[in-house]
Amino acid sequence: MMKTERELAPPPRDMSDAELLIRAFAEDGLSEGERAAFADMAQKLADGERSMLSAKQREWVNAVLDRSEPRAANLVSRGLVPRGQEVKPMWDVNLPKRPPGR
Repeated sequence: MMKTERELAPPPRDMSDAELLIRAFAEDGLSEGERAAFADMAQKLADGERSMLSAKQREWVNAVLDRSEPRAANLVSRGLVPRGQEVKPMWDVNLPKRPPGR
């Protein structure tokens, strides 16, 4: 059974919605639309119009933050974790070096 993209996504960041928006708003490279949307979300949270972000809004803010600080990284492929000794299967070890003569 194939897992969906949402199931494979890294765990959400462990901070409040207001802290998440402040951190996202401080990012470089935000488009004007993103900056306006984040400011609007933060204003609604501060005014008490909303008590929290919706799941899709929180997912979007996390996706914007992931551009500069990814939550999940493959450390082995980046060479940050040493590889162990390579294991060869038994049939590769016991193969003759050259074909037998006649």
